[in-house]
Amino acid sequence: MYCRYDSVNKPYYSNNALYNRAGIPRIDNYIIKLTRDYMANLANINNNYMSEFASIVRSSAINTAATGYISPHAFMYYDKKQLIQNSNNIPIIYHTVRHKANKALDLNIPDERLSKYSIAIPDVDKHTNHRNKKNIGG
Repeated sequence: MYCRYDSVNKPYYSNNALYNRAGIPRIDNYIIKLTRDYMANLANINNNYMSEFASIVRSSAINTAATGYISPHAFMYYDKKQLIQNSNNIPIIYHTVRHKANKALDLNIPDERLSKYSIAIPDVDKHTNHRNKKNIGG
């Protein structure tokens, strides 16, 4: 899939079409998968500090949501609540409509607020199985 330099009508290919043709996930979904795998494996490391880092402190996760400066280990809390990615594997946490200066996260995100941004994901992201109880701390 490429545009020829001598073509008068240069076709446009959507990002989704390019991802499907290449058979690769979107980078945001790939990063979510890497984070889930990392957090799922933290508990298996024989190190007190790492085990503590892997634990989820609910009150801390909720308090930091108001500031927008969230610690990495709060990821699992938000992932369980489907605020990172919804049940269709569409990343949602940064797709919410808000001003760039407002870093706070709304923990009650209605799906209709996603409509401002493209939620098209390639087939490989639709059929992924990395969302499981082991990887989302459930």
